[in-house]
Amino acid sequence: MKAIHIEIIEKLIEAKKLEKEALMMLLPQKMQRHLEVISKELKDMACEYISDLALKQDTQKSTEQNEVKTHGVKKVDIG
Repeated sequence: MKAIHIEIIEKLIEAKKLEKEALMMLLPQKMQRHLEVISKELKDMACEYISDLALKQDTQKSTEQNEVKTHGVKKVDIG
């Protein structure tokens, strides 16, 4: 079932690429360069967001694992 989802995502990405190409052909050269810069910035922002999200999830998992390890420990006072 995952293969179907991957195939659909790949087709959607390809469709967006073709849509972008068609739009670029309709615009003057100067505007095309502006859109290319904007597109690059958006890609960079998306990559940064995804890496920050992944780092946050890794940190959260690590914290949860540490809490599970220390949860069963009780302080005992002998005396």
